[in-house]
Amino acid sequence: DFVVKDYLVMFTQEAISITAKVKKDCVQHIRSRAISLDSVDDEWDRISYDCDSLDEAVREALWFSELLVIESPIEAKLAVISSLEKVVANHDR
Repeated sequence: DFVVKDYLVMFTQEAISITAKVKKDCVQHIRSRAISLDSVDDEWDRISYDCDSLDEAVREALWFSELLVIESPIEAKLAVISSLEKVVANHDR
């Protein structure tokens, strides 16, 4: 099968696909990269999109805070949680 992203020069080997919940009518930057988008309820949509790397996915999740919640891959979700735990530890000194 032909997969377009396999032939894109700017698509790196580190690129990953993310599935996340996003608040309705928010995070347009992420929505513009949607591969799929489904309504979850009146407040949330579920979106799938590609990121250049795990680090980029984590940075975006931290930036958008409560507006974007990564569901998969689990490595991305755990990296966000770890980053937030470090923030709490640094502020709890």
